[in-house]
Amino acid sequence: MAVYDDEGEVEVPVTLELPYIYDPGNGPRVKDFLAFMRSRYAAPQAQSFAAVGEVEEGGIKDSPRDARWDASRVLPILSRLLPGELATALWYNRTRSTHRVCPTCQRVYNVGDTLRAHVQGIDEPSVDTEQGHQQRLNEQYLSGICSVTCFALATYNFGHAAVLAYSLSWRQLGPATQKVLEGHGSGVEDQGLSYYVRLSRCSGKELSELIGV
Repeated sequence: MAVYDDEGEVEVPVTLELPYIYDPGNGPRVKDFLAFMRSRYAAPQAQSFAAVGEVEEGGIKDSPRDARWDASRVLPILSRLLPGELATALWYNRTRSTHRVCPTCQRVYNVGDTLRAHVQGIDEPSVDTEQGHQQRLNEQYLSGICSVTCFALATYNFGHAAVLAYSLSWRQLGPATQKVLEGHGSGVEDQGLSYYVRLSRCSGKELSELIGV
């Protein structure tokens, strides 16, 4: 860009800020989570939200915000356990009432939204039954993972056993499923997603015990 002073034209370097959110045609996605967190698109922390560990047969119920998820205490530790943006995404999804960012596909949405298919012309696995719909809502509350497809990708490392963890909190899992999630799976590099799923099952108390805060 050129500007002019008393001595004539002067070249001034221009720094263009890269977009931190974009829409590929099937819903907005976050490209830079930290920039998103500083933007007006990020939802504020909720005074109450559906606490993990409160997923009952009838679905999620609202609970007072858990002080164990205070950012100054939890985020530094989560950042040692998960890649930086995944750690922030987990904390964000656990401290907002219904606003979510899917850790797998980075989709921005609200719990219960009707979401477009990831690939045009290829439908998502059906959740037309009442049970399937409730399971999807529960998983969105628990982890922010938006769809069955994204859950399958996030838990690929754990194989078929991970299906039994879908929509359930840690205390609702059977011992065999807990053992699978506590392990290292097949060892496939998944950028921390499988451990994200494991941590997202925890209540505030369970997380405190796990990470020592």
